[in-house]
Amino acid sequence: YDSRRRRLCNGRSGDTVGNGVPARVYLYPARVPQPSGLPVRYGHTDSLGNYVINNVEAGKYFVSAYPFHGFAPAYYKANACGVSRRDKADTVNVTGNVTDINICVRAIRGNGLARINGTVRTNANAALRGTVILAETQDGALAGIGISDPTGAYTIEAVTSGSITLTADRDGYNVATT
Repeated sequence: YDSRRRRLCNGRSGDTVGNGVPARVYLYPARVPQPSGLPVRYGHTDSLGNYVINNVEAGKYFVSAYPFHGFAPAYYKANACGVSRRDKADTVNVTGNVTDINICVRAIRGNGLARINGTVRTNANAALRGTVILAETQDGALAGIGISDPTGAYTIEAVTSGSITLTADRDGYNVATT
């Protein structure tokens, strides 16, 4: 057993009023865009939003929660809620056990009739799968979310009408906003 991997990271995924939100939680090595050699670690919360990820190698990580329903993914940032962009998130330095890494997620307010379709591509025009696309209104409310498929295509349903800002985020790439 490798002693470098005996660390753990734990915390909670919850909403703005403190209710736990079940989610998949990821620890991404803090690298953009160069690989760090550290593996991505992930785990699931319990029904109350609590998580523990064991055997984490020492290093700096972004921690994110991907709720299963009704909430948008978010990154960890101390004293903040609904941080949807990695470049706005705090990193977590794992040198020993790290506790109380709580991630606040925002509810999706998708009650409109519009649909947004698009494709995510790299600068070399290659399709980019697994990119999270967030649609936000002018007042910063989350209007919807999409995740690109193997062809880079995504759809965001039930978007309210009006001006919408799209933000695309994927591990290993710079965040893009349009």
